[in-house]
Amino acid sequence: GDQVRVEVTVGDIRQRSFSLDYRFLDARGLLLARAGTVHVLKGPGQSPRLPATLGQVLARWQSDADHQCLRPDPGR
Repeated sequence: GDQVRVEVTVGDIRQRSFSLDYRFLDARGLLLARAGTVHVLKGPGQSPRLPATLGQVLARWQSDADHQCLRPDPGR
């Protein structure tokens, strides 16, 4: 079958949610498709806030303005 590479980066990080961006590329690196998901924290009553440590880890994997995949930056 065909080989497909999936690149996943973090999009927006908000107080109660974050998004993941997906890029699907063929073996030559040609972009085949893009997709995204939004993850929202839920709880009884008001939705809980994103824990600070989770936000910090997600920020290390955010994509740049051109949606290029970034490697985590240990200094971030």
